[in-house]
Amino acid sequence: MSGPSLRKPDAHSSIHEAALNEVVELRDLFQKCLEDGEKEKAFQVIEVAIEHWESRTLKHAEAEEEGLYKDIVDENPV
Repeated sequence: MSGPSLRKPDAHSSIHEAALNEVVELRDLFQKCLEDGEKEKAFQVIEVAIEHWESRTLKHAEAEEEGLYKDIVDENPV
């Protein structure tokens, strides 16, 4: 069974939009660090981006695959 936010199109879309905006901000910050020659800070930003990927993006994809998509298939067998 998937979470309620995954089943509501507006809420689900907001989850994707928020994650995208966070990653864009991290990318921009990383690029600025590189342009400013702040290598150590750039590494820290990349560590945060990796943590974001693991904790947010992959977990959300897992919830979709194990919950939402399974529920949809169960409700609409071919």
